[in-house]
Amino acid sequence: NNDASVVYSGSSWQHLRDRNLGEYGNAVHATTADGDSFTIAFEGTDIKIISSLGADRGVVDFHIDGKLHKSLDMAAGSSPRTVVFEATGLPNGRHELKAVKRGGALMALDAYQVSELINDSDPRVVYLSTYDDKATDRNATPKGFITYAPGMWDSNRDITGSQKLGAWFTIDFEGTGVIMRGTGVGAYDFFLNGELVERVDMTASGLHHAIGIDIAGLKPGRHQLKGVMVGGPQVHVDTFSVYGSKEMDWTRRELAGMGCTGDDLHATGTLANLIQLEFEGSDLDVLAPVSNKLGTVHYLINGKVAKIGTQYGGVPSRSKVLFSCSDYAPLTPGKNTLRMHLNRGEEMRLDAVRIYKRPVKP
Repeated sequence: NNDASVVYSGSSWQHLRDRNLGEYGNAVHATTADGDSFTIAFEGTDIKIISSLGADRGVVDFHIDGKLHKSLDMAAGSSPRTVVFEATGLPNGRHELKAVKRGGALMALDAYQVSELINDSDPRVVYLSTYDDKATDRNATPKGFITYAPGMWDSNRDITGSQKLGAWFTIDFEGTGVIMRGTGVGAYDFFLNGELVERVDMTASGLHHAIGIDIAGLKPGRHQLKGVMVGGPQVHVDTFSVYGSKEMDWTRRELAGMGCTGDDLHATGTLANLIQLEFEGSDLDVLAPVSNKLGTVHYLINGKVAKIGTQYGGVPSRSKVLFSCSDYAPLTPGKNTLRMHLNRGEEMRLDAVRIYKRPVKP
């Protein structure tokens, strides 16, 4: 309520602090004069106003972009901190909310929340298909093949590894990106087309079938990924995937009655297929329905695994939040990238993504 994006107009506004009533930041702005107002400029599709209900409240007129949206009686109910007003489904872009006190003893603003709901069919959501191969298969394919340094061992034609510093592998591939997976031991220096990309400590994940590096968005064509062991006690290579063309092995389904945005979703049953969304915001939710046919999904933020979660549910349910970025990987200001991979199971689905927006200047 004390953010610079909120403009207070009128004669009796007060900033009430340290009341210990469960208010956001332990403070609210409040006014007792009819006609006083607050205005919030925002960018997004949805806005929530958080305040309180009680007998000393009164009628508030809420305007969106200069037009009366709703009049609410804040005396109807009793709650110290709740969503008292919500506008959803606005055209994405810049808007202005204005709240005007019309009666009662008090009008207060505790906080507000702005978000943008991005449907699965929005062109900003990119669906990519991959070619997946086991690391023990050295046969050349149209999409890619793997080569190992002499002396690297093969364990039951499942994983390939080494305990020797300097041991290396190369993946020659044709596509727009590549994913290398291993187990949670050892460290690699990764090179793309001869240039160092980054050093990755696989031990940090502690996971089997963990993503070592995920590179996407390359120009279509032939490329080479090289990994060199720089830390032990050993390294393992499990599988690799090559990003191919858009939309292959993806289906759009109409699904009424499941709470999906636009009554549709996108789905894939191909392991390692990818969803990618570049966005700006302070938090992110991924929404999808669950069912007994869905699998395990890797959620990555800016190329790092934030969560390995399941979309499985014994009883099918309506679309709901399956991943919240702030629970696992707090965002930094600026552009960020979400990626989702189907890792195990029959299918991965996406209904929508909700981006929580930062304040804008009035």
